[in-house]
Amino acid sequence: MTSPPTQSCCTPYHQRCNPQSLICCRSVDVELAGRLVLRDVDFEVLPAKIQLFVGPNGGGKTSLFRLLLGLIEPTRGEIAWCAPGAKRSAKPFPMGYVAQRTRANFRYPVTVRDVVGMVRRTPKAASDAAIVEEALVRMELDALADRPISELSGGQQQRVLLARALAMRAPVIFLDEPTTGLDSQSQGKLLELLVELRDQKQTAILLSTHHPGDMIAIADLGFLVHRSVTPVPLASLDDHHASPHAAMEPTSSFAKTPSHASRMHTSECTSHHSISPKTENQSVAQNSSSSKSQSSTEEPT
Repeated sequence: MTSPPTQSCCTPYHQRCNPQSLICCRSVDVELAGRLVLRDVDFEVLPAKIQLFVGPNGGGKTSLFRLLLGLIEPTRGEIAWCAPGAKRSAKPFPMGYVAQRTRANFRYPVTVRDVVGMVRRTPKAASDAAIVEEALVRMELDALADRPISELSGGQQQRVLLARALAMRAPVIFLDEPTTGLDSQSQGKLLELLVELRDQKQTAILLSTHHPGDMIAIADLGFLVHRSVTPVPLASLDDHHASPHAAMEPTSSFAKTPSHASRMHTSECTSHHSISPKTENQSVAQNSSSSKSQSSTEEPT
């Protein structure tokens, strides 16, 4: 007997979002410490797409990622999370997050293997241990697996955070300035891995940077972030990333390039403003015990 199709999280009653979207924002504003850091965000995360966000420091890229992860709440508007094969949920589903390396604390007395295994429910069980080992090998960390993370170089520590995101096997991975501290060879391998995840695992990948470089070649959709989120042709990102004002208005050529559009379809998603109580369901690279308490005071990035 053929199984009935899984109900999409945004249909049939909420037609405002693309039925395939994993996360959908509609007219969202975000204020932190009384300061408007994001305004009128209309955006959706799509499966099997690499979405690239470029903008100046302080433009709101990190705040946008934390909003989509459910780590901070919108001041206005609606956001809905739609896990693959599931119905609508009032909480974000498990997602991978590699925060900026400067936001991670590497002083804890734990090994590389311990850090990567933190996102698995039973890291010592055979099945989860195999997933952890695979992630270590993929990021060429297997020889360093038993070393304390505090003894690693900056580039090696960044690879540990990337391995932890891989070990989560989440349908969405957020990478905030992921190439920081990586040499050119490691950067190339990372980009190849992201393409593989998109093409073979249908993973949605969100990258933020203020120096797009080679990321443009692998991205499917491009956005400029400076208080707002503006879709643009990928070819224009190199021209605009150095100008903080370029993200305020869409380029005229974008209207002629519908293949790069990531605007909502015309219907309405359910509003979900809850924050998941389980940190591994929100982030794989940030100490979430202080994430919500910091959200009202930290500077947008």
